[in-house]
Amino acid sequence: MGFAEVAFLNADGDTIARLAGATSVPDFENLADAAERYLALEKKAAAGDDSAKIDLLIAHLELARIPLAEVRYRLPFLPKPSPEQQARIDVLSNEEVLAIMKSVDRDKAETRIAAGKRLLEMHRSGRIPAELHRSWGYWSFIIDYAESIGDGSVFEEAFGHLKEKFRGFANLQGHIQEIEKRLTRLRE
Repeated sequence: MGFAEVAFLNADGDTIARLAGATSVPDFENLADAAERYLALEKKAAAGDDSAKIDLLIAHLELARIPLAEVRYRLPFLPKPSPEQQARIDVLSNEEVLAIMKSVDRDKAETRIAAGKRLLEMHRSGRIPAELHRSWGYWSFIIDYAESIGDGSVFEEAFGHLKEKFRGFANLQGHIQEIEKRLTRLRE
């Protein structure tokens, strides 16, 4: 015996949102509201509303219809997001950073280096975590990756960002000095 599944469909029969398993009435209502908003955005976007096109793209992501990478691919083809829209995208980017950081076994250098490579790709495409507590790992893993491939310029850039973000944190100054020593050794 399984759990019930509810799917919200558009007029063409395409699934907009799905709710599976035991859920609460508020969860169902929230998803129904999200599906309704999605349909309204779809109409506005089809009518040429540029802002609705961006909101629809974000809604696709929030309803798990497309991955974040697809949003990143499509976004440059749309007008510049408003500050509110950009904030919603940033929150989703922070979730991507968190997922990468959760994949790291801090005792295994290869996982830190692999995470650093992925985070450097994010950095190069302008995706930097807005949350301070994610920044230390973000820049540290990029530094680990840069060091592993002997790229002093990437190391130095990431270290500059890390120092700037955490210059007022007395408890981290020892760590910052250790990273600076690693940079000196890499330059030699």
